[in-house]
Amino acid sequence: MGSVNPLVLLSEILEQRGEAIAEGLFQSVTLGFGQFCTCPGLVLAVEGPVLDRFTQALRTRFQAGEPGAMLTPSIVRSYRPAAERIAGFAGISANHNPNFTSRDGIPVLFETTDQTFLGHEDLRHEVFGPATVLVRCESSQRLINLAKHLEGSLTATVHGTPRDLEENRPLVALLTRKAGRLVFNGFPTGVEVCASMQHGGPYPATTDPRFTSVGSTAIERFARPVTFQDCPPELLPPELQAL
Repeated sequence: MGSVNPLVLLSEILEQRGEAIAEGLFQSVTLGFGQFCTCPGLVLAVEGPVLDRFTQALRTRFQAGEPGAMLTPSIVRSYRPAAERIAGFAGISANHNPNFTSRDGIPVLFETTDQTFLGHEDLRHEVFGPATVLVRCESSQRLINLAKHLEGSLTATVHGTPRDLEENRPLVALLTRKAGRLVFNGFPTGVEVCASMQHGGPYPATTDPRFTSVGSTAIERFARPVTFQDCPPELLPPELQAL
């Protein structure tokens, strides 16, 4: 279970809360050192001065990011080559702590354009670890076009003011079809064990989007409905017999 969990940043909210969103995004990507299955591995936004300011704030955080231990040596052995491969693509820039020498993982912010992103299939797949790809789209229409190419995810997140969201209704509707949980003005890492939790999503995030692995309805993944029609009471399972 895992996915890229796209996060979309709309223009007016970036103007109002860019610095706070940069901090929240960095904390979300690095929570558990990027080993949450809902880690936001893809960030989409439209080019412009507002995005430039936000990006600089985000770069600063990743450039100061400290290396840390991952769960197992095999995860590190998978994470580092995957990050190095992405950094080697033409049209990709990588931001991380330049003093990194540890064999542990390190937070990395990749930056690219929508055209480059669509040209590299590898960028559409999860890199399990504290890395995310910021895609700068030339226009809102190109952002929607990119979103159409995304595979299923556990989560999709939209940051926007009421006006942002009203002006981007088609985008929100599209993301609803791409994810099991749609997050507004927050961050997707972490789940709550409650009746409303949907921790699943369209393939390939999970094999069956009808179920959740967290929450009170998660038992439906393991239960098979059976009806006992006109069954003698003594033959019913003990749980169904009258007291």
